[in-house]
Amino acid sequence: MPRRLPVRPVKIIGNLFVLFVLIVISTIYYTYVGVVFGPKLIDATKQTSLDGYLIMGMLVIFHILFVMLVWSFFQSMITDPGQVPVFWGFHLGDAENKRRRYCLMCNVFKPERCHHCSACNRCVLNMDHHCPWINNCIGFWNRKYFMLLLVNNHVL
Repeated sequence: MPRRLPVRPVKIIGNLFVLFVLIVISTIYYTYVGVVFGPKLIDATKQTSLDGYLIMGMLVIFHILFVMLVWSFFQSMITDPGQVPVFWGFHLGDAENKRRRYCLMCNVFKPERCHHCSACNRCVLNMDHHCPWINNCIGFWNRKYFMLLLVNNHVL
């Protein structure tokens, strides 16, 4: 089992980035629902016109996209990006002259496209980058949620 080193200050400071993102998301929600479409919806429901149904439809679509945005944000934040499998590189029948990479920080052999993250202080399987906005590395297991987060962010 690889040795886990203590958490670095970069990981602790990353929580401030996450807090900032949550404040921005809350502000966008309040502005769109409370300030822009809230009064219009109240006025339109008094008249029961086509405008009221159009505004309600827009709010339903906004809420669906907003829930998807928040869900993908939290999933990409809490999902483990992937770690090197235990005893990776020790297969029976493999030639010993095969070149294997070794991480000096974690003391494990690394597969291809596996890198050591200095912020998380661990080797991440199929690492893309460390994203400070979600305070997590983008790796093998959470890349899907990160891409959904980016697509939802551009749609809203």
